Amino acid sequence: MDMAKELNREEKKKLAKELFLTGKHQQKEIAKMVGTAENTIGRWVKDGKWELLRANLTTTKESVLSNWYAQLAELNKNIADREAGSRFPTSSESDRMIKISAAIKKLETETGIAEITSVCIGLCEFIRKYDVEEAKRISDHFNAYIESKMK
Repeated sequence: MDMAKELNREEKKKLAKELFLTGKHQQKEIAKMVGTAENTIGRWVKDGKWELLRANLTTTKESVLSNWYAQLAELNKNIADREAGSRFPTSSESDRMIKISAAIKKLETETGIAEITSVCIGLCEFIRKYDVEEAKRISDHFNAYIESKMK
């Protein structure tokens, strides 16, 4: 990547972060692509907590929803398996069901950080093919927007 020589340290770090978050490249590859040492990438990953951010991005809305629906199904099955006349939830079970249902509704109606970040990264990658400078400019705005959503 000839472009790597033209990037300053902050630009290299920003590009490295984007590449790392996609999960498609090893740190060694990223170091070569942005023109820096592998241990520098490792330090950026550690200091910026990029592993945690990437983990948040890979935990999909669908997987969380699937788990919550499975929990509700298990609660309902336990209730249905009781003797006739006792097939109703306890106070504790009702409370859990209400909380899980509310969490499901909230997650189904809100856009998550992972989705926002995925769209931002995809758009930056698309724009970078045509206009590197514009991609850098837009990336700054995306980073600020994503950070504001994480607060």
